[in-house]
Amino acid sequence: MRESKSQNLMKWRRRLVSLEIENLLTKVDGEPISQKDIQRLWREFLKHDWSAKPDYYTKVYTEVSKTKPNGKTYNLGNDTGVGIFEMSLPPCRNLHEARKEFLEILKETLKYIKKQKMRFLAYGIQPTGVKDPRAHKSKKSFYATIEFLNLHNLIVGTAASQCGISLRLEEVVDVTNQLNKISGLITALFANSPITDKKIYHWKEMRMLPWDFLGITIKPSFENIYGFPKREFRSIADILKYAWESPPFGIISFLRETGWAILDKEINYTRYFKGKEWKARDLFSKRLKLVPNVKDLNLALIAFWIHAKPHLVLDVKKVKVADFMGHLQNNTLEKYLKDKLVNCYIEYRVAAASPKGEEVAFAALTLGLVNNLKELKKLTTPYSWGDWKKLYEEAPVKGMEARLKGREIYPILEKLVKVAEKGLKRRKFDEEKYLKPLKKRLRDKKCPADYAVEKFQKYGFRKFLDFVSY
Repeated sequence: MRESKSQNLMKWRRRLVSLEIENLLTKVDGEPISQKDIQRLWREFLKHDWSAKPDYYTKVYTEVSKTKPNGKTYNLGNDTGVGIFEMSLPPCRNLHEARKEFLEILKETLKYIKKQKMRFLAYGIQPTGVKDPRAHKSKKSFYATIEFLNLHNLIVGTAASQCGISLRLEEVVDVTNQLNKISGLITALFANSPITDKKIYHWKEMRMLPWDFLGITIKPSFENIYGFPKREFRSIADILKYAWESPPFGIISFLRETGWAILDKEINYTRYFKGKEWKARDLFSKRLKLVPNVKDLNLALIAFWIHAKPHLVLDVKKVKVADFMGHLQNNTLEKYLKDKLVNCYIEYRVAAASPKGEEVAFAALTLGLVNNLKELKKLTTPYSWGDWKKLYEEAPVKGMEARLKGREIYPILEKLVKVAEKGLKRRKFDEEKYLKPLKKRLRDKKCPADYAVEKFQKYGFRKFLDFVSY
């Protein structure tokens, strides 16, 4: 919900919803696109009312944006890899509006992509594999701050479907816990990456493999900022202490007017915000001194990537760093932040890129579940945090054949969709119709990965590629 930078989004009556959708760009034969290819595509956008500035450090384009007459801004960019095309769309009042805006941007985007003789895939992983990940890494200046993390290059060929759902401050902890718990159910229902290196693997969601490998090999601290949390959270302060207890990448960085500034010391966010001044350097090796400010807090508040990730956007005019840190220490952030936010929402990140025509299904399920949290908690309560974690570990491999405490998950998935359907009906927008693709998957007992494998086995790689291409 990037619009939070320009307006207050806390005064909603019915929850707002935003789509953040990733798709893969490939050459016609399915091979990864190059750095030159993505620059040609961005220049094509710039010919048609989109705007962009080259990255201040790398001097290349990494995103474009457009503000429509309705005042909303639409952002398109590269994620970790140049072949990951991300649409960050503004918050909408309902799923119909969100879908309409997505389809309008998609139509325009496809026109430019096809002109460049590229494919646009509704699929979760680079189908031919990425043989030289570093060559396909996005040239964003931020990545220059973590260039020593070679393993970060592993994720240049993965694509997710994400959404944002408005929350009340008092809902943040419950929603964060409940959506993280069911990450395995979501993975089983939405898995869409069984084929890479032009062959079928024994994982329904190969997209998760590089992420999980990344998490256990960078540093112990990375395990706390990505994926399935180690435990439930008790408060907003507890979430932040969990994510901030050690440096996320070893060295942390913050934006200043001149660009990214990298701290000299390997410290965590908590220590940074308790300090008065820190030595740092920019990407051109110019020496700087950083004084922690509220904009730094807003950056640190989103600098972790658990599957269900709360976003709290502070009003820079109402918050003081010392006051925030005092309430963090005293576990009283819920009280302190009550009138000091310009946005509060949950970003759900666990689903793979969606099949064609089903792009709103994940947002529909998430919105319905958040809007029926009481019944979602009834569904999850019979199982422990450890049970849900084991399911999440099994689901990328087995998809809908995974088991929860030894039991089939089909009945639980059916209940999950019904809980979401009831939550959507309460909104009275007729949004529950977007759950139809999920009901079909349950009837067929197949996730998107299963349909993709069937197509590959019957017709071969090229027909599979056509199947997942727009």
